[in-house]
Amino acid sequence: MHKIIALLFTLQLHVLQSIQMPSCLMEFNKGTGINYVQNCKKIDEYIKKIELLHCSHNNKAETINSLQNQLATFETELLTAEQKALLAIKEKYQVSNDIWQKYTADLHRMKTIYTKNMQKAHPAAIHDPNIPANILETLIALLQHNGINPQSVHIKMVTDQKEIDENSTTIAQAKSYVTFTLSDKSEQNFISYNYESPTIEIFPQMLTKTSMTNIMSTCAHEIRHIIQHHSLTKSILRIYLRHYYNITYTELEATDEHHKLAQIHEAQAEILSAIKDPKIAECLKIDRQETYYPGHLYEEHFFQIAYIDMLWKTHEGLEYFSAQQFSTNI
Repeated sequence: MHKIIALLFTLQLHVLQSIQMPSCLMEFNKGTGINYVQNCKKIDEYIKKIELLHCSHNNKAETINSLQNQLATFETELLTAEQKALLAIKEKYQVSNDIWQKYTADLHRMKTIYTKNMQKAHPAAIHDPNIPANILETLIALLQHNGINPQSVHIKMVTDQKEIDENSTTIAQAKSYVTFTLSDKSEQNFISYNYESPTIEIFPQMLTKTSMTNIMSTCAHEIRHIIQHHSLTKSILRIYLRHYYNITYTELEATDEHHKLAQIHEAQAEILSAIKDPKIAECLKIDRQETYYPGHLYEEHFFQIAYIDMLWKTHEGLEYFSAQQFSTNI
């Protein structure tokens, strides 16, 4: 019986190359928040069994290579999913190929401008002195770790009560701004190709989060939004739909297609962070085991984060074992 179970898990290791939740766990994938913590506990137990099988694999080098390939494959799939979500919006509004090509060219140009400018200091960038030292220091350290000059980004505390009330569940958010000219659709040059420092906003709700694990995962999440230029992607899309098709942001935001894009961006903010850094993966796994993102990220997302954390821990364990074997052989 034990051999049969082991074989079943081994087979699933090959099926789960894309780190998608397997069918045997779908009963826990509620997507509602109901029994979320209990469901995540059962998902975590399943993943720990997979970790044991990884560690018992005879060919350590082959297993390490497989783990690295899974991370790379999942990153590619996430980026592809974003492009599919954007194309779904294109199809919904029947955006012409010419206009869509212009949109993608403008987006690429702005991403290049922002990526370059985030590597150098901008005197106008402000770091709010009202932000607690532990949060500010974590943001600065993670920005530097990701090759971003902290002085290229605004970091501010949200104090406007109306904004706080309207975002009662928000603890932090990242924004990038694009300046454009309101004009009729005959105007072809309506976007200003200038760098405006992105902003990371901290809401009072975050001040109740005293755990460094929570602070680290939240900061990593917002910084990844900036790295991936999620706000730029949506802002320029909104500008194009408004300029050429008279589609307002309110109309766009109410669509299933826009919600799907937002879900993918939120997933990317955490999964791509976890793929890049084992410590962040561990923090996100601990954090997401207790809390879901209402309307966006639930049990399936936890499975993916926990699976990535397991891959990192397995990778670390196998490398340590290989190093010990090498040392013993010498």
